[in-house]
Amino acid sequence: MRHAGAHLRYKPGVSCTAAYLSADGQAVAAYAYDPDRYAEESGRSRWRGEPSVVMLPRHGVIVIPARLDRHLRA
Repeated sequence: MRHAGAHLRYKPGVSCTAAYLSADGQAVAAYAYDPDRYAEESGRSRWRGEPSVVMLPRHGVIVIPARLDRHLRA
């Protein structure tokens, strides 16, 4: 079995980020936020018009293609 690798970043009280390869091999990043921060982040125009961004408001999670996050480590 081949290990694809993942990146996890946890900022207590702020956010949690997981970057990984999806089932179809695409690099994605999932962000989990508290309710206030989710409201702020989900309203950002950079992700609003992008059809590949998935927002899960009940869970406070936003999943984006990794190419959209210039701060992720390669």
